[in-house]
Amino acid sequence: MTQATRMRASEMKSRCSMALNSTNISKNRYTDVLPFDNNRVVLDPPARGYINASFIKISEDVSQFIATQGPLQHTFEDFWEMIIQHRCPVIVMLTQLFDNYKIVKCGDYFQADGGPRRFGNICIVTKWIKTTQTSLILRCLEVNYIEVSKLFSVRVIHKEKSMKNLIMLDMNMEPAGDYFPDSFDGE
Repeated sequence: MTQATRMRASEMKSRCSMALNSTNISKNRYTDVLPFDNNRVVLDPPARGYINASFIKISEDVSQFIATQGPLQHTFEDFWEMIIQHRCPVIVMLTQLFDNYKIVKCGDYFQADGGPRRFGNICIVTKWIKTTQTSLILRCLEVNYIEVSKLFSVRVIHKEKSMKNLIMLDMNMEPAGDYFPDSFDGE
């Protein structure tokens, strides 16, 4: 395995120009983790279409996926717009909400336990929550895209007390293949 090398500032400026644009810079959690212009996710409408996320394609046989930073509080709506617009079958996020020093690593964009949460034109309601014997927490969220009156079922899985969380979101009403065992199938 080769070690990743850091880009020179001039190369980063030319390859990540949208991320470094003055209107978008506050949407980046870190100054050195930026999407390249050629494979970044573009939200519609393009005028407000920046999110720190990239398409990743492993091979022709494997579906592409999206890698994204842990959303910031002011980018929650953008994050959910991305989920809806790209109908992401699975999003994997390997981070905790807080690190060991209680520093926020990812905004809490998915928990809606206390009732509906609203992010602009998007409303999220928790339909059910289950905890497995291995401390996996499963949530089924109803995502209401108010602008076009569309409802989506989204399932969220994460590890409760581990170094890493695994969050999987399924935009279909049915569980996504082997990712959701039958015992997690619903209420």
